[in-house]
Amino acid sequence: MTLESAVHAYLKAAGLNRRVLVVPMPGRAIAGFRAGGNLLHEGERTGGTFAEYLAAHVRPGDPVRLPYNLGGR
Repeated sequence: MTLESAVHAYLKAAGLNRRVLVVPMPGRAIAGFRAGGNLLHEGERTGGTFAEYLAAHVRPGDPVRLPYNLGGR
């Protein structure tokens, strides 16, 4: 699943109609993500799918909550 498709899946689950801007990201770290370096190997997944997570945790109309602070404020 690409980041773009994950964002679209989240927006659909949240009942949001938003434009997604795809911005190319250069650099070795991003190249590592593109190559799958951040992913589990086959058989290592212990939970459900992203679609199952969205169905269990995201409801239309819920505010968007990020798992981190974007501004340190």
